[in-house]
Amino acid sequence: MAASSSNSGSDYPIEDILSLLDAGFFDCEEEISEQINSMESDLAETSQVATFDCEVCGKICKTKGGIKRHKAAKHPHEVYLEKVKEKEEKTKIASDKLGSMDIMRLIKESAERLSHDQCYPEEFRSQFIDFEITQNQGDVIFKQLEEIIFKYKENKNDEFLAAFRRITSSKLDLLFTDKRVHNLLMLEFASSCVKHLKPNQSDANVDIRTALGTKEKAALNYIAGHAVHKIYAKLRTSKHWRTDIFQKSFNLLKKFKIEPTDMEEHALIKAKNRGGLWCVSKLTVQVFEQAELLFTSETCRHVTRVDYKAMVRNLMKNLLVKKYWEQLLSDSPEIDTDLGKDLLDQLLSLYLKIRGFSYAKSIREKHKFKSKSTQKHSLRANLKKSEKEEP
Repeated sequence: MAASSSNSGSDYPIEDILSLLDAGFFDCEEEISEQINSMESDLAETSQVATFDCEVCGKICKTKGGIKRHKAAKHPHEVYLEKVKEKEEKTKIASDKLGSMDIMRLIKESAERLSHDQCYPEEFRSQFIDFEITQNQGDVIFKQLEEIIFKYKENKNDEFLAAFRRITSSKLDLLFTDKRVHNLLMLEFASSCVKHLKPNQSDANVDIRTALGTKEKAALNYIAGHAVHKIYAKLRTSKHWRTDIFQKSFNLLKKFKIEPTDMEEHALIKAKNRGGLWCVSKLTVQVFEQAELLFTSETCRHVTRVDYKAMVRNLMKNLLVKKYWEQLLSDSPEIDTDLGKDLLDQLLSLYLKIRGFSYAKSIREKHKFKSKSTQKHSLRANLKKSEKEEP
């Protein structure tokens, strides 16, 4: 052990460097990773081809690095033209992924969404109404984002968003006089860019859900019953509970409740019920099933922001949701159209927020597990461990 470390000339014994390589430590360092990939590529080409010929003068070099140095020294103009051509190719690839026209459209759509988002004060929302972006502004934004668009990889959304924020916060001219409004639009625009950049070819591999399995239906029944009961309890304990609208609302919600049966879909409720859980009718569950299918299709890949309001708007227009909801209201003529829509909106919103919380928690747990499983041990810990293992 002493001999190997004395010959090393390094702060780390060779065994520890190998262990870091095996653990992928250097893969986490972007510059090191790119350098290693470049070296590997050069060596691979050198091993396959005995010589490298200069296309300009015919000089023969033994390595790829040699031909690069020769061209830079003897043919700088040709090297410049090659770089221009390479730049044009990169621009075309980036433009095909997300061109200036796409950028203009996404920014306008982002502004439109923000103008209706009640989470923000009126003074912010009003500035997005009738917002327009010029072709010149779209071209400028594309030029600034071109490099990160070209390098975009779907499994590195966090890196893309970090680079995106650096550029939009420091290099872009403000689209609004109020920097807070500009940054808010850029944040919404960033999420739209990530969604747009997901490669189309992978869409064929996405599992678009059209039905749920038995275990999933059991969980769906549980969450649906929880959502209905939560809304009912909220209305029942309100100081306005005696008003006509509140009475009609929680009387309708009570009609959704049924007694649990021996069906597998009710197994989870029966197992966990301590008197506070509701089991709801099949029609009610079918409404939430459409919400679940939409939620899973929207989050089948990792997303940084779940747009609940957009999902609710889509569900309110869903023909199956409308059909099931109308059937639920069919024996409650006292419920007018507006009240019925308000209740449906509240139920769907609560369900999606519950699912969003569970989704975020699962992502966090996966991240914690991944971090724990790839955690690197310090050199001191490795030495202590090896000493204990020695006889």
